[in-house]
This record gives sequence, structure tokens and C-alpha cells, in this order.
Amino acid sequence: MNVEKLYDLVWTFSTEIDVHEIAEKTQRLRETLQTLANQPQNAGHQQALAKARDSLVKSLKGLPSNQLPQSMVESAQEMGVWDHTGGRLARRIGRALDGNQITPSSALDALQVVLDEFDKISSALEGMRSALELFNVTTADVGEGECEIALQVPRGLVEKSAESLFEEWQEIVERLGVFSELVTGARRPFAVKSVSSSDFTVVLETVPEVGAYIAVAIERLVALYKKVLDIRKVRSELKALEGASDSTLESLGEDANRVASQGVEEVASEVLAAMEEDSACFDRSNDARANELRNELTMALRRIADRIDRGVRLEVAIGASEESGVEGEAADHGEASVRRGVSAVQCTSYPKISGEPILQLGARDNNEDDDGPVKGGAE
Repeated sequence: MNVEKLYDLVWTFSTEIDVHEIAEKTQRLRETLQTLANQPQNAGHQQALAKARDSLVKSLKGLPSNQLPQSMVESAQEMGVWDHTGGRLARRIGRALDGNQITPSSALDALQVVLDEFDKISSALEGMRSALELFNVTTADVGEGECEIALQVPRGLVEKSAESLFEEWQEIVERLGVFSELVTGARRPFAVKSVSSSDFTVVLETVPEVGAYIAVAIERLVALYKKVLDIRKVRSELKALEGASDSTLESLGEDANRVASQGVEEVASEVLAAMEEDSACFDRSNDARANELRNELTMALRRIADRIDRGVRLEVAIGASEESGVEGEAADHGEASVRRGVSAVQCTSYPKISGEPILQLGARDNNEDDDGPVKGGAE
């Protein structure tokens, strides 16, 4: 994670804590519970606690950070921030209160632990933000009319081999080229904006119209893969028990690939149908290459599905226009840019994977065996 991405995370969390008055609401909850612990039979105090809790939980569950893309979630988890913010904090508060309903004093002790941790995180975020701004670190937000595609390759897939890493990047970039031709009528190159060595991520630039359809396709492929993942888990469990025959394991692999193959065909059809109805896309109604490009799109999606099965991730961020800002109280607090930044990012939730890949929908040009285990992949 580069320093600009770190600033984005710190700014997002610290800003929403301030905008939604989370610190004030946690303190109000703490005080009302303390009052109830002193006078547990007072119905008015019980109502005040319920009101304070509802107000805090509603705010926590509505925070923009709950919709962060997977890569930013993982970075927040590595920082130790994720579990102490948003919906996760709301659930921890709920467990502290609901697990100690009989004695308010016990509930207060449990709540103190949760809120003390939140206070430390909140103070650390504010301090880090001030320090980064002191050194003129700026945000890495995608500007209006811009689009970024982050391509992340797990270290275990390439085993620290530069050649393997570049092959993975090149493979995916070449597959994405068909989207450019379908949308714009030309195979435009993807410019490299940045490269991160911490998680082997390359950030590409393209036009928003192309990025939008890539985002839709990736979202559909990940949803499809979640169905395949159940079969993968069963196969891994049977293989670990060493009681299943090779034919049984092979049959499960065939089933997974059949489900994925059929699903990819449907995704390709859905994406192409949307392009045909989109006046912003290049008109291919009389194009001799239309069928060729359809086949290429299907092949590209099959190959991308294979890479998802091996821990590769793609996330698309499109700079939204000013018109996508929010209205009302949030906008009054200057939160439009927070919501705009989050809503402009494809927030696909990639599933956790482990063990050996199961998909073999596409083969490399050199016919390599591509069915090795994912080492250090998306866990």
C-alpha cells in the first residue's frame, strides 16, 4: 500500500467519524449506560439507553466505509482499523449489550472495552491524518472523467518470479483489450499509472466507458465463482480425507468447470446485450468482426474466471461527476466527496479461497499446466 492509498483510508475513516459524530454518540451511549447501571430500575434511563444505542447503530451501519472495495477492506484490516468501524463496531456493541442484559454494570464493563478500543483507533487516525497532511501527502482519488483498473496478483501465484508476474499482468491486460474494441471501436492500450510491490498490483488507466463494462463483467464473474467455490471446497475436503477416488475428484472438477463455462456464456451475452443498447458504445450491427469479438469476449471472460480461481483480483474505480454528490445533512457536512469516492469504485466482494484451483476454462498459448495450488493467495 503506497502512502497515497494510506492517506485515502485514514481520511475516509477519520472524516466519517467526524461527519457522523460517531465519537459523540459513543460517549452518549457510555453515559446513558452508566446512568442506568446506577439506577437499573428507572424506566426513563432504559428508554434513554435504547435511544442512544439506536442512534449510534444507525449511523454506524450507514457509513460510506461499509461499501469500500475489497482491496481497501484488506488494507484496513492490516492496519487494525476495520473491526473497530462501521457495521463491525455496531455488531461488537450489540454483543456487549445483548450478552449482559441482566446486569447493566456487566454490560457497561463489556461496552467500555469496545469503546476504549474505538477511542484509541479514532485518535490514531486523526493523528496519522495530521501527520500525513503535514508532509503534503495528497489523496489518490480518481478524478472526474478518469478510470483506473487495479490488477492484483497474489505473491504465491508467481512465487517471486518477475517473469511469471509480468506474464500474469500481460495475460489479463491482453484479455481486457476486447472490451476497449467493443466499446470504442479501437483496441486502445491501457496506460500504466502505478505499480505496487507490496501486493503485486498494477494500476491501469482507461476511459470510463470501457472501465464500466469491465466492472460489470468482473462483478458477474465473481458472483458466478461463488457458486463454483462450493464445489471447490467439497473437492478440497474430500482430497484432504484421502478417502475419495481420483474419479470422484475428477468428476467434481468437471462439474465446477461445466457450471462456470455455462455461466461465462451467460455473462458474455449479458454484457454484449447491454453494449448493443448503449448508444455510447461503438455500433457493430453491420461489423464483420462482431461474431469474432463475441467469441474473443467469451474467451477473455473464461480466462479471467480462471485467474479469479487462483486469487487474482481486479477492481475498477471511475471518477464520478459532481452531480453524484449527496444532498441533505451529509452534504452540509462536506461528505459529498466521501460518498462520491466510494460509489465510484466497483465494490465487488471477492470470496476467501484456499487449496488448489479447480477451474481450467482457458489454456495458455504454451499449454502450461495451470492447476497448481494457490500459495499465499486470497485467504
